[in-house]
Amino acid sequence: MRRMGIIGLATILVVPLFAIGLARAEQMSPVSQLADTVMKVAATDQSNISDRIQERKTKLKTQLPYNLRNTITSKCVLAQSNIAPAKTRIATATTNRSQVYSEVVETLSNMATKLKTAGNNADTIDSNIVNLKSKIDTFNTDLAAYSQAVSDLADMECTKDPVGFKATLDTARDAHKIVVQDSQMIHSYVESDIKPSLAIIKQQMLDDNKQTKGN
Repeated sequence: MRRMGIIGLATILVVPLFAIGLARAEQMSPVSQLADTVMKVAATDQSNISDRIQERKTKLKTQLPYNLRNTITSKCVLAQSNIAPAKTRIATATTNRSQVYSEVVETLSNMATKLKTAGNNADTIDSNIVNLKSKIDTFNTDLAAYSQAVSDLADMECTKDPVGFKATLDTARDAHKIVVQDSQMIHSYVESDIKPSLAIIKQQMLDDNKQTKGN
C-alpha cells in the first residue's frame, strides 16, 4: 500500500487531471482569467514553496513512521520526474477548456442582448449567466490551488523533506477531488438549468414568429 502511494504517484495525479475536461459542457471559463491564473501559479516565486509546504504540514498534521520516511526519500525523485510534465499539461488543458468556457458565456451574453433588443425578457438568461460565472470562478480558484500543489510536488526538495512531500501529495489529491466536484457542478447546472432555459426561449421565439406571420 505504501509502495503504491509513491510509485503510483504520477498515475494518481496526472491521469485524473484529464478526466476534468472530457465533456465540453463542463468546459466554461473566461480565457484571460483562467489562463492567467494558471500561468501565475507556474511562475510563482519558488522562495515561497517552503512556506506553503510548512503550512500544509501544519494543517494536515502530517507524520511519517521511520520506514515510510525512508521509502519516500528513496523513491520520491523518480516520482517527481513523472509528475513534472503534469505542470505543462495542466496549462495546456486549462487553455483549451477556458476557450470553450469563454465561448459558452459569450454565446449566452449575446443571446441575452438580442432578446433585450427585440423587446423580450432576458431575466432568466441573465440569472443563468451570473450563476454560471460564479461556479466558474470557484472552479478557477480551486484549479489554481490544484495546479500549485502539483507544481510544488514536482519542484520541492523531496529527499530533504519527506514529510512535506507527503503533505503536499495529500493536498494535491484533495484539491483534485474538489476540482472534479466543481466541474461536475458546472455540468449539472448546464444540464438542469441552462439547457431548459434555452429550450423555453427557443420555443417562445418560434411561437412569436408564427404569430407574426399569422398577422
